[in-house]
Amino acid sequence: MGGTSLSDNHILMIRAELEKLMAGLKEQYHKQRYKSTLQQADAERDQCYRGLLYLNKGYVHHPDKSLSTAAQKVQQVLDKYGFGLVKKNYATQSTLIDALLRQLTQADMAPMVAQLSGMSELIEQLDKAQRNFESAERQWHQARVEESKTPSATVLKYDLIQLVNHKLVMYLRAMVHINPESYKALYDGVARSIKQANDAVHRRKSSTTVS
Repeated sequence: MGGTSLSDNHILMIRAELEKLMAGLKEQYHKQRYKSTLQQADAERDQCYRGLLYLNKGYVHHPDKSLSTAAQKVQQVLDKYGFGLVKKNYATQSTLIDALLRQLTQADMAPMVAQLSGMSELIEQLDKAQRNFESAERQWHQARVEESKTPSATVLKYDLIQLVNHKLVMYLRAMVHINPESYKALYDGVARSIKQANDAVHRRKSSTTVS
């Protein structure tokens, strides 16, 4: 439709409406992407946290007495949080992880951590994962603020279908009868685009059903 040279004001109005709806759908897509990024960031910090707990558990049972003693000191801190931390909501997890990181880097705990090979690296990874999560969370919250100002994706898709089927297609059908030389190519192009879109939706539904 963007390549038409028709100076038809009605077509131009429909095109402007289409562009507005498509821009809205693009925004909704980005909001979903932010949500996915947030979930991934949470999964990564959970993985780092579990790795920290598992590593220290191993050191607790280490045959080297100095290592097991250091690990037991660290374990006293870790036991305050436990594996259940990852099941908390996002805000609670963030609060607890920040508290844990502060405790593990305090002067009385740092020497114990330093004795356990790999522990400092995992703490750094957890800290990085936590900062990445906070960044993703800020983007997600901003997206939700913007979402409150715009229609939902469902509404936008419905409006788009209505616009295409009940304004554009019906108008072009009428104009093809009146002036086929000017409107036939545009009508055929729109019809092909609609068919391709419908076929793509049908294929996605079929693959979902099979899986």
